[in-house]
Amino acid sequence: MNRVIFFICLLLAIVSIFINLQKFNLSFPPDFRQGAYSILLKAENELSSSKIDAAIEDFKIAMMRAYRCGRKGVFERIKIRLATSGHSLIDKDAEGASRLLIAYSLFGRDFDKSATKTEGFILEKTKGKIWKFEYPLIYKDGKRTFWLDSPKTAPLFFYSKLKSDDELYRFAGNISYLRVGKIPLDYYFSFFYGTSIGCLSGMKETKIVVRSNEEESFGFVLGTNNRSKFFTNMKNPWVIKKGENEFKIEQQFDYFVINSVIILSNDLRQKKVNVWLIREYKPL
Repeated sequence: MNRVIFFICLLLAIVSIFINLQKFNLSFPPDFRQGAYSILLKAENELSSSKIDAAIEDFKIAMMRAYRCGRKGVFERIKIRLATSGHSLIDKDAEGASRLLIAYSLFGRDFDKSATKTEGFILEKTKGKIWKFEYPLIYKDGKRTFWLDSPKTAPLFFYSKLKSDDELYRFAGNISYLRVGKIPLDYYFSFFYGTSIGCLSGMKETKIVVRSNEEESFGFVLGTNNRSKFFTNMKNPWVIKKGENEFKIEQQFDYFVINSVIILSNDLRQKKVNVWLIREYKPL
């Protein structure tokens, strides 16, 4: 009997060794093997040199690579690094710290909750000297969203020739919640920018500020989670003129999402435009 137990234990030990050897022989994950996250070292060096905006860009590149590779853990760790670096920098460079914490909030699952918490921290630490918080949605003169996506174009003039009840999910351009009959007739093209502002329990009153460098006016539409009208002002797009254009979003008391921005134009030229979500605090 003792001999049987001995051989069973020996067999289990051999199997265990074999399994562990197999694990060591597994190929190194391709994203790590290709140095996808080496840019994090560059970001840290930029932080040390007070190059805050460059550091944020490189942190974001690493986050997007992690997201595309399904590395949720890596993604979360980099996001937390944005928060911790902002927290540690606040006494030395409040402006730089606020930009890091703004970036952290824009990646939050609940934007309003993250933003309110970080804004409160900055307000307290700066004794109210920083009271205006600008969250970039579209930047680099319309070339990218904050989440590094470029716009997707759709030929509205072609879609308008279809039957009015045809649904646009079958066509390019990402305006998939619309039927042909809902397309504004004043514009020929659309430029779709995907955004990621989710607020699980509502959102405080905010402003959308559109800064245009274009001589000619164009249309601007905001996409939300409203089931009755996914694009809140598609019927009457905001008209954007050269300079700064400001629009208010009333306080939201339930689950609320800003999932896209659509620019409407009469030509295929990408517009030089930057879009910000702005939250302000007034002194008591």
